[in-house]
Amino acid sequence: MTRPAPVRFQRQKPQRPAATIKTRALALVVTDPERRRMIEDLRELVRALDRRVPRFDRSGESRIARDAAALKDLALERIARLDRLEA
Repeated sequence: MTRPAPVRFQRQKPQRPAATIKTRALALVVTDPERRRMIEDLRELVRALDRRVPRFDRSGESRIARDAAALKDLALERIARLDRLEA
């Protein structure tokens, strides 16, 4: 029985990380363009949440409004953290 030929992997030069974001148990390494994109995406989320008008005549709307407010707080927190990592 013959052995299969070894698989060769070519190493790619890693991008130099612009920042390391530490979350609960996970550290994420992000480049500067990724960080800027995350900030813009989070700002868009905050704008969308601000545009939303609660309709309290609908069932479950109070919970949705609370969840939206909590999500906005988390997004603003993450934006602040990412802004502090600016190189």
